[in-house]
Amino acid sequence: MAETTAETKKEAPKRMGRPSVIADAIPQFVESVRTVEDGYEDLWQREWDERISGKALSTRSAYVSRYRTAIKEALGDRHPALAFIKVLESRDEPLRTAPDRRSNAGRKPTRREAIETFVQQVQALDKERQAIIKAGKKTQKQADYLYRRQLAKLWKAITDDWRGRIESTTVLANTSLFRNALREAKLADEDTLSVVVAPKDIQQAVSETYRDSVIEQHNELIAVPHWRDLVDTARDALPKTDASWSKLEEAATEIAAKAQRGELVRYGVALGLLTGRRPYEVFCQGAIAPMPLMFDQQNHVAGRGYETWRVLFSGQSKTRGREGTQFETSFAIPVLAPAKEIVLAWTVLRMSEDGQIWRQMSNEEFKNDLLRLPNTLFRDIRTEMFAPLWPAPALDDSKNATEGKRLTANNLRALYAEIADQFFRPKSKSKAAFFAEVLGHTEKDIETATAYMKYYLPDQKTAGPTKRVKGRLAQKQAERLDKLGLSHESD
Repeated sequence: MAETTAETKKEAPKRMGRPSVIADAIPQFVESVRTVEDGYEDLWQREWDERISGKALSTRSAYVSRYRTAIKEALGDRHPALAFIKVLESRDEPLRTAPDRRSNAGRKPTRREAIETFVQQVQALDKERQAIIKAGKKTQKQADYLYRRQLAKLWKAITDDWRGRIESTTVLANTSLFRNALREAKLADEDTLSVVVAPKDIQQAVSETYRDSVIEQHNELIAVPHWRDLVDTARDALPKTDASWSKLEEAATEIAAKAQRGELVRYGVALGLLTGRRPYEVFCQGAIAPMPLMFDQQNHVAGRGYETWRVLFSGQSKTRGREGTQFETSFAIPVLAPAKEIVLAWTVLRMSEDGQIWRQMSNEEFKNDLLRLPNTLFRDIRTEMFAPLWPAPALDDSKNATEGKRLTANNLRALYAEIADQFFRPKSKSKAAFFAEVLGHTEKDIETATAYMKYYLPDQKTAGPTKRVKGRLAQKQAERLDKLGLSHESD
């Protein structure tokens, strides 16, 4: 009888149940952390919203512990993402669009539901505005005023509910989500977006915190001893030709017809460092043109010939059209390789079959194609090219140093600005103003510009376009031309 029972237990089928969703989600999240370019807070916020926020408090805590353990095992105990992976119950409790609103059998609406409700309310207000104008009850100006006043009451109820309950940075993030939802619903007119903004005192608090972090960052700049080798590696990756300026487009067409996807991505990675442009600008939105000698940016008056170390760039992204930025304008940028090499590579990228597809992509489509898992080609090529020369992390690194030693598009952009500052900044311009100028930020947005001041070049003692530095550039170009058997004359 005992044997029969033992056999029965042995042969009993395993308990069937619903597979653990979180068990599959955690490894995917870890891989996303490996590749994220724009920070960890938003990544965790999305994961929290999709996987955790609706669970019981005890379950939320258990899940967070599992995520943290997975990050530590895969990426180390000091990984900066751990600072953001925590229980967000106080930050991300379901939000309300009115203080006493309840739905779904007493449960407060989730953030997604709150956004949807808010959009519906705005749509109703907008419809009412249009109706009273059409009926002749109010003038356009009067109707717009009533619309803004009613919308302000709705928005104040939401922001008042956030105060003291979620962090200031989360208020800004939530505000962006609400504004994006309004844009998707075709409600992003000036009247609406002028009301749906984060409260000024919260913006100020975030700005002060950001300023403090920038100051802290400036007290521990990171040395990049191999910056010359990084630039040379990028230059070596570009396509080659001995064509003159007049024949450059023809040469680019021939190279583009034969270029494979991997080669094109390599050109794009190299251009990111050599021009300081973002991946989306390089592959999709941006345009490069040779810069005529004696170019007058206001009157577009030019002399004959083209500059060797500057090009004209247009297609700045992430400006949101703000006044004072280089949004939808063409402006001069210094380049870390001869302009002809830059223009050739950029033209090849645009003329290629893959390049034609990239040009039509939105930012999200491009990220999914090249920057996000499972598509790792861009990251793999960048790692192969630059990782052996990039500053190595140390166990005792601070949070700022750890972040600065990550090989990311943002950090390569920061290194470009530092090198360009050494070679091309006029003595009459401050470093912060120069960074803002070459990176395409507003003239007044010095804080954003200084956030890119992460590195220093150990073998450089002074900034500005000294004869010594420019002479070294000219010498290196001459050596390269001699190596290729090319003339030193610029066509």
